[in-house]
Amino acid sequence: MKRSSAGSIVLTRLLNLEDVENLVVGATILGTGGGGDPQTGLKTLKEDLAQGRKLLLASETDLEPESTVVCAYHCGSIPA
Repeated sequence: MKRSSAGSIVLTRLLNLEDVENLVVGATILGTGGGGDPQTGLKTLKEDLAQGRKLLLASETDLEPESTVVCAYHCGSIPA
């Protein structure tokens, strides 16, 4: 079991293609149409995986203070 420098249990998970597909479906449902085109987000994440980037899902308690966090999905409403 991995622990952070603060001693808490680390729940970070490395995402694979199936995880990414499920993440986009969930974001689409929870976003209720306000997150942009799900296929665009999925394409971006698939390209990241193909380029060897590591996509991690983590609890905020897993992060170190100097961690960089980004939103990997498109945010905001679809352009009119």
